[in-house]
Amino acid sequence: MELRNILKDLNLGGITTANIKDIGQSVYADISAKKDVTDLNEIMTAWQMVHAPLSGQPIPSTSSLNYVSADENNPVTLLTPSVNEVVKVSGFWVTNSGLSNITVQFFLIEANTDEPSRSPIAVTDLTTVAGAVSIMVPTFSGTTLYLDYNHTVMGICNTGGMEMGAITNQVSQ
Repeated sequence: MELRNILKDLNLGGITTANIKDIGQSVYADISAKKDVTDLNEIMTAWQMVHAPLSGQPIPSTSSLNYVSADENNPVTLLTPSVNEVVKVSGFWVTNSGLSNITVQFFLIEANTDEPSRSPIAVTDLTTVAGAVSIMVPTFSGTTLYLDYNHTVMGICNTGGMEMGAITNQVSQ
């Protein structure tokens, strides 16, 4: 039976997650099911637009600036979202509190691992910051960065001291 026939008597308000789950269990990945899979995708997209239009989108008025101070060659944790929290990182900022140039770098790691076994998932380019200056640093390769509680952003500078931060928005789940 075609998927659209199963749901023909329902409007989008009447479709529930249970309907979608029941229907999705009977769709198998073969050539004849391609139309049903396409239909199911369209139905789920339409359902999301009605019931959860902001899912996965930054929540307005939740911008925040997380900042920490850092000393020479000591990596510091800049940001680890709470459990059941997702944040969009728009960028990083750095304030060089000294007069000499410093080099800074940010890296993304898994949050729930032992310190010695942490290897970076992603690393920003090295950025030089002139003395007594504040600058913005793009996220990893300029991509949009979404973090959950499984990930941590850390930063390090090579000399002197600095303050660094992450500009974030909470994301609807």
